[in-house]
Amino acid sequence: MSSIRGLIHRSILLLRGSDSLKLLQGLVTNDVRTVSPLKGIAALFLDAKGRIVDDVIISRDNGDILVECSTSNRKNLKSILEKYRMRKTVEIIESHHRVLFSTEEAENSFPDPRCSSLGRRFYRAETECVGPDDYHERRMEYGIAEGCEELGGLLPFQVNGDFLNMVSLDKGCYIGQELTARTAHTGRLILFTNFVKIILRRKRALLGVIRRRILPFKCESPLKRRSIITLDDKKVGEVAFRLLKLGDNSAAIKIVRSSLGDLMWINVWLGSSITKRIWSVIDCGRFSSSAL
Repeated sequence: MSSIRGLIHRSILLLRGSDSLKLLQGLVTNDVRTVSPLKGIAALFLDAKGRIVDDVIISRDNGDILVECSTSNRKNLKSILEKYRMRKTVEIIESHHRVLFSTEEAENSFPDPRCSSLGRRFYRAETECVGPDDYHERRMEYGIAEGCEELGGLLPFQVNGDFLNMVSLDKGCYIGQELTARTAHTGRLILFTNFVKIILRRKRALLGVIRRRILPFKCESPLKRRSIITLDDKKVGEVAFRLLKLGDNSAAIKIVRSSLGDLMWINVWLGSSITKRIWSVIDCGRFSSSAL
């Protein structure tokens, strides 16, 4: 069976012109100057309030710039680009290329810039391939939310944009940058306050108070409700998206139960390369975190 998966929920905007990178640099959270033909970057489009409009993967194809985005949001992103283009020399085209994914090497492919273990991305005009089910299962195991349906309206750090190489703190100004920068420089990062304290240790600490994070988890039985509550019946979150089954992971931490009384494990794995950099789990007093 072919290892290539067609990602019909993802589409391409093609930017052509000498000011293409200059236009994007003022609109996305990452530094587009690092883009090269076989090295894409992940980034976020934000609104003026610093909330996510969509996630994108930006790459180069000869002199053109490819912006991979949500299929359902492509026309909206095109309108945003046209709004801020003004007198810049940029042509914005809805490309017919398909977004493809593979766990194996493929011609003109590049590692997923969010997490290289997730697989490889590439784009072709036409190809026969199977659906994206394996891809969705894989990214959920890695705890990577994707698309405007899952990310829309959230803040970059709530969706782990800092951990997934989607945010540059050195690139300069862009739409929505003020809140993102303020969050990154104002205090220590505490996740799930009064629930579990996870203290981030990095060379450049992200310090603001982020009380919500998207995290992968697994549970013993199917969930019928969205609410996630603690052992003393306090709501601390909700299920954003799910699969019926995920693989075992010994790095998970047993912390909460669902609203049906099922035990649930918050998984702070997020891929081994990320785990080594960011996580230190500390007992939170009322609850004692215990390894599976």
